[in-house]
Amino acid sequence: LRAEAECGALEARVAAVRPLLQKIEAREMLLRERMELEELKKDPSRLQGKGSYKQRAKEEKMQKRITEKLPQLTEQLVKLLRVWEEEQRQPFSFEGRSYLDSIRESEEDWKRFRATQAESRQRKKREDRESMRRSQLVLDEDAGRTEKPTRSRSVVQPQVRRAASAASRAQSMYVPSGSSGR
Repeated sequence: LRAEAECGALEARVAAVRPLLQKIEAREMLLRERMELEELKKDPSRLQGKGSYKQRAKEEKMQKRITEKLPQLTEQLVKLLRVWEEEQRQPFSFEGRSYLDSIRESEEDWKRFRATQAESRQRKKREDRESMRRSQLVLDEDAGRTEKPTRSRSVVQPQVRRAASAASRAQSMYVPSGSSGR
């Protein structure tokens, strides 16, 4: 009789815990999917070539699930876990630790991860700009060393040369009067 009572109590506890565990498993799956998506995004070639539209569609579905379902599921879990902990007067443990603490830590880790990524992108942009600036300075210096000074030529200069050439020919043809033409 006592064993049956304990068995009934355990079955009731399992029934109470099962929905929590299902939500926890769903959340953990979305967390893994979020990290998988971040890894996929690191490879820009994934969206090139044959079948890239399928990859893009897959990533868009993942992104939608993550941005819509993960916050909702987390909020639901927090509420359910608080109620459970009040009723049971102990933290709800998952994989050996309080799952509310796990939620808090995973959210903080995600914020740090995103901040680190943003800083990394900004640093890369600055480095790229600096590299481009240095490259341009080197090109400008090289151009200054290899260029020979050129004479300034205006549009009028060819006309001046033609006029001087014509004057020179005219002078050589001119024979002063009084000369016997030796």
